[in-house]
Amino acid sequence: MEEFEYIIRTDLAVQKKVLKNTKSYKLGNITVKKFYSKSFNYVNIIFDNIEFDETKKDIKKIIIKELQRYLFKYKLNRDDSLLVVGLGNRRVASDSLGSLVIDNVLATGYVSDLNINSKLRPVYTFIPGIIKNTGYESFRSVKALVKELKPDFLIVVDSLISGSVDYLNKLIQITDEGIIPGSGISNYQEEISFKTLGVPVIVIGVPTATFASTIIRDALNKKEDTIKYKTGYDLVVSSKDIDYFVNDISVLIGKAINETFNNFNIF
Repeated sequence: MEEFEYIIRTDLAVQKKVLKNTKSYKLGNITVKKFYSKSFNYVNIIFDNIEFDETKKDIKKIIIKELQRYLFKYKLNRDDSLLVVGLGNRRVASDSLGSLVIDNVLATGYVSDLNINSKLRPVYTFIPGIIKNTGYESFRSVKALVKELKPDFLIVVDSLISGSVDYLNKLIQITDEGIIPGSGISNYQEEISFKTLGVPVIVIGVPTATFASTIIRDALNKKEDTIKYKTGYDLVVSSKDIDYFVNDISVLIGKAINETFNNFNIF
């Protein structure tokens, strides 16, 4: 047995001690926690499950409300164009959130090419795939597309890693800090953010997986920073119903994006 120095690996603001919780509110059984810094903020929408229609409606309302706040923060206008990027691996259920959300976003960017007097916001969608299949990092393809399309802002959707079983499939995170693809599993790639692309980047993520060491730590209620297990046993795991959950939550997020940015409510 080798000693492993356990450090909580998480993408969630609610588990990062460096971020201060400055505001929270509730809607029904849903809790919303906000964390602020000088230049960016995080919104964590926490719920028990999404099985009930009323819960889905409330979650969608909150997502729309928080996305609208970012429009105001960055002084984005009705005609400003949007690029929605879905990160992750469609073939792996716990990593397919980004691709599935893109399936539910209505792309309207082509309308402007038809010389139609339309009131639709130009929305483009893109799935960069994974480095194993493409040979290049997501940032490179996103950067090239941003240079070509010149969108006024981005939304990036990705699956996240939770540092506790408590938040697995039970939280939606929205932030304008940006994202480092693969960072949750220590596969660090170049950051996708305002700093690297020059346009506002809003990230929507859902914790769909955690580490086996996290589950052990939670189950044993360990407070120490170290646990012992055999090398190679720290697996990334997800819930048994992850495919159903990801399908449901991706439809919900896609609807929220459509209603926020083009007032579409047709599904």
